[in-house]
Amino acid sequence: MFDNQEQQNFINETEQLVKMGSWKLDLATQFSEWSEGMFRIYNKDSKKYSPSILNTFEMMSEEDALIMQTAIKIAIATKEPQKLIYQITCDNYKNKTLEANGKAVYNDEGIATHIVGTTIDITERTKLEQATKELAQLVEHSTSEVYIVSADRHQYLYANRGGLKNLGYRLDELLMMTIYDINKELTKDETTSLSVTMKDKDSIVVSSMHYRKDGTSYPVQAHIQRIVYHDKDAYVIFDTDISELKSVQEKLHYQAN
Repeated sequence: MFDNQEQQNFINETEQLVKMGSWKLDLATQFSEWSEGMFRIYNKDSKKYSPSILNTFEMMSEEDALIMQTAIKIAIATKEPQKLIYQITCDNYKNKTLEANGKAVYNDEGIATHIVGTTIDITERTKLEQATKELAQLVEHSTSEVYIVSADRHQYLYANRGGLKNLGYRLDELLMMTIYDINKELTKDETTSLSVTMKDKDSIVVSSMHYRKDGTSYPVQAHIQRIVYHDKDAYVIFDTDISELKSVQEKLHYQAN
């Protein structure tokens, strides 16, 4: 087993790896004990900075400070762990998004004496989640058709608004269909050939005909890529209506001949 110094080094390295810190807030004095991870997260010198709840509030917006005060009161009153996501502005004017989890500790008389917990720097995770959300919104509201189909059954798993509008189907209707229902001229031999080709390529471009719910059709150019969707192999298809392009090509061919 670790001795005290080895154990402290292990905790310090683990906190640094996961960008986490641990703390204990004295409810009587309002001062805190921080691990080395907390000083790293807050960008403070452990030899010069004396952590307290008031010092923490100074790095937060008034709204977040009020939410943290409320969370502390709820933790004391309910004896239940509390989770809080808030932002701080460090001395270098760098904003960070943090997630704190804490619970109250009581003495033998049942009086809360401390709040103990951990804090994790989730700045990068939050940025990634926001970027993913924005990208999903762009795809969903794109005028181009975007579909996700299963790799085995070729059943629709997702369609954006552009695809649903062009085809005339509701999402629940399309999710009960396969690509053969929309691409009526497509054969299973052709999809098998495409699947074989996709094993050696990240993406391919093909042309096909889409049939709307009302029976009309229009030509599309499809960019197909392999993906993993909900832990299963699938294809994402970006379809572009090329009706106008086809019309121009036919006119040029007519004029040329």
